[in-house]
Amino acid sequence: MTIDIRVPPESEIAAFRTAVVEGFSDEAKNDPERIDRFRKAFELDRFLAAYDGDDIVGTFGAFSFDMAVPGGTLPTAGTTIVTVRPTHRRQGILTAMMDRHFSDAAEKGEPLAALWASESSIYGRFGYGMASYMNDVSIESDRGAFRPTVEAPGRVRLIAVDEAKQVIPPIYERVWRERPGSFGRPGPWWEDRWFRDDPEDRGGATAWKYVVHDVEGEYKGYARYRVKLDWGPFPNNEVKLGEIQGVDAASRLALWRYLLDIDLAVKVTCWNQPADLEVPWALVEHRRMGQRRTDGLWVRILDVEKALAGRAYRVPGSLVLGVKDDFRPETSGAYRLEIDQSGAATCSRTDEAAQIFMSMETLGSVYFGGIPVHELANVGLVAGDRSAIDLADLAFGWGVSPFCPEIF
Repeated sequence: MTIDIRVPPESEIAAFRTAVVEGFSDEAKNDPERIDRFRKAFELDRFLAAYDGDDIVGTFGAFSFDMAVPGGTLPTAGTTIVTVRPTHRRQGILTAMMDRHFSDAAEKGEPLAALWASESSIYGRFGYGMASYMNDVSIESDRGAFRPTVEAPGRVRLIAVDEAKQVIPPIYERVWRERPGSFGRPGPWWEDRWFRDDPEDRGGATAWKYVVHDVEGEYKGYARYRVKLDWGPFPNNEVKLGEIQGVDAASRLALWRYLLDIDLAVKVTCWNQPADLEVPWALVEHRRMGQRRTDGLWVRILDVEKALAGRAYRVPGSLVLGVKDDFRPETSGAYRLEIDQSGAATCSRTDEAAQIFMSMETLGSVYFGGIPVHELANVGLVAGDRSAIDLADLAFGWGVSPFCPEIF
């Protein structure tokens, strides 16, 4: 059996979409409207298909992101729609597609790749490391009283979708660079993905509702949510938060206050909130917000020198890092990282002996600053001189938890 990896032609996009949907065990319905939405939602020239003869047995895609890293942004390949047909598993198809994906990203000058993992056991062998946490949260509305120290000036306005399309993107543009793992959303992304609201995607809840936080005429935050209606003997509705963003904690808390005060609702839930969510600390009863932590974004470093020089650091210092890359051995080696007093850095290959050692997967995990180096050293994923590990722990850390606000 010979498997050919190539970009599918325009004439085979419907077949490619079928392979994607069925690869996630769903049923493909390729009517013209769905095919058109699929074309608009992805970068077709970054599709990869694995062919067994004329059959598409594997799929792969990528987005061309500008992604926030500590202190800046870097071009990033957003790995997506990765599938292999069950009849062709364990035959090296994913490995071949991943190798092509990394080569294409490197040619485009993208020093990073990032993805959401359907299973946490899949991507470490390719050098992706779990780089952020997400919190699945839930709180009963009547237990959502805030401490008296919490101040939330301004007002929250419920707005129609047409107004939301005008005012929400500029708010996001103000905030996304501050949160490693977030990415810039170009105009088509907003129209074809974020504001898309197909009835079949609502899970029995309402259409998206949009609110903005207004402080003296300045919009400082927004939220979108649905309400899942449950009318029994008593109202038992659930507010399902989709996304909340604000320029500061006061704005985010004002929006949470609104959500918790919605009449006829008994709880607020959200499947994806950052690890440093302020709300539990704002509550009179901290324990009342249930939180289940799991992995969020995974990061793969493709160009160590560009990636390490492209982010900022919290303390100055000099480190020689030894990196082992089993999937792309040419990236393995020692790298000297020089951090100045401002937190800016240079990085270059060196023949010097490494002071600290880690795999490419581990380097991806610590890159955004949300996974402490010492935690990974405690389980043998980082080795070397103790003082070097301590310096890396301080330098790589960041004051904001990494977070990606949506699956791609």
